[in-house]
Amino acid sequence: MDAFMVVEQTRQYQKRMKYHPETNQFTETEWDSLAFVRDVPYPYGWLKGFGTPPGRHLDILLISEKEYELGEIVPVKIIGVFIRNDGDNKLVAISP
Repeated sequence: MDAFMVVEQTRQYQKRMKYHPETNQFTETEWDSLAFVRDVPYPYGWLKGFGTPPGRHLDILLISEKEYELGEIVPVKIIGVFIRNDGDNKLVAISP
């Protein structure tokens, strides 16, 4: 199965980014990105075709040193799931 990720957050942005599906645009919020605060260097986003934020969607973390742009659609290979106590689990992926 081909899987694709839409990049929502990268290490270039200290603030959390918010996606607006009606305009296909991202804006910066007032909150610090947890990835930035915790020094997580990997891009974060959602699995294309399985919902879109701010609605129900599947979050995904891409283990990659490559630089990506917000909104970029990236092919991924899902290798696992990060299980969270709050139920907001995250898929973990690498480049195929």
